[in-house]
Amino acid sequence: MANLGDLGSIAVDGRFGQRVANALAVAAAAVYSETSFAATSQASAASSLTLTFAAVPSWVTPGGGVADLTNQTNTIKAGTIIVAVTATTVTLSQPIGSAGVASGDIISFTQHGARASFANRVSAGSYDLLHANYVVLANSTIANEAVWPGTADHSIADADIQFAVNSNWNLLAGA
Repeated sequence: MANLGDLGSIAVDGRFGQRVANALAVAAAAVYSETSFAATSQASAASSLTLTFAAVPSWVTPGGGVADLTNQTNTIKAGTIIVAVTATTVTLSQPIGSAGVASGDIISFTQHGARASFANRVSAGSYDLLHANYVVLANSTIANEAVWPGTADHSIADADIQFAVNSNWNLLAGA
């Protein structure tokens, strides 16, 4: 069993970090399965609060999360939620960024806004991996398995890392 100093050493070890990053990528893909998608029917300019569709899918409801999967840079800001829905429009809680949203962009909708937002950050590589490493190492099973110095994988099973990431997704997402 590792002591606290060992766990700190493991947390900053690049090999362990890569294993946690891989587990986060798998979890992000699973979050996307909670998500539904639709293509915009016309462009939305920067600063607009409205997305337009030929028909807004019936499963899109206020309070859910929203993201532009076609262009994640300077379009729909992380943490944006759906404020209102009509037959052809979705009103957002934050203005669209400087890039605007193009006609035909694929928009994701989820009822789990914080989870989807974190999945987008994981996919873009813009999250705190060291924080995630410490969250994973706080799992009692992993803390009991961890060996430092030791084997290249610190005697921690990949399945246990994945379980810790999945179990703590909402915490990591700030939900």
